[in-house]
Amino acid sequence: GWEALASTAAVLKYSSKLDAINLTNEHENRGFIINPNNDESNKESVLTVKLTGKGNVIFGEGKVKLVSPGNDYTGKTQVISNSHLVIGKGSSLGYTTGLKNEGTVDASEVENVVLVNGETSNSGLLIIGQNTFTTTTYNGNGTIQVSTLLKGEDSETGKLVVTEKATGEGKVKVVVRE
Repeated sequence: GWEALASTAAVLKYSSKLDAINLTNEHENRGFIINPNNDESNKESVLTVKLTGKGNVIFGEGKVKLVSPGNDYTGKTQVISNSHLVIGKGSSLGYTTGLKNEGTVDASEVENVVLVNGETSNSGLLIIGQNTFTTTTYNGNGTIQVSTLLKGEDSETGKLVVTEKATGEGKVKVVVRE
């Protein structure tokens, strides 16, 4: 269950009758705030509603999993400190034009490539797992975590693909699985 969605103006309670949220605020550092307000540190709220429109989305404190493969919003995605965003489907980030991660973004459950059409700024933890995370530019002083299976030369390992420019002095953590 989803506990609450909060915007800068009011609180909107999520219900099964809500089909989509149309994002409209494209101003820098502003947008629709999704604040799951998890009381338990590992409790995960699942957001099944479609995010659409032209606007930014900000994930507040707590843990939320995006599972709608139909998300088609354009705008920037921000994950603030003390928040945890799990990308459950490859297209759950829609056509985001930038990702600013100050918390945790977990793309390890995605079945295909996660794509950010713009800059990914990472000062938190970006978990790629054995998948591919593709972005136009990358600026990071945070940690990138990839996984690999221990099975020889043909082991699949997660990767960050930057199509233009990468900057920063972050860390890479490799998790080896048997």
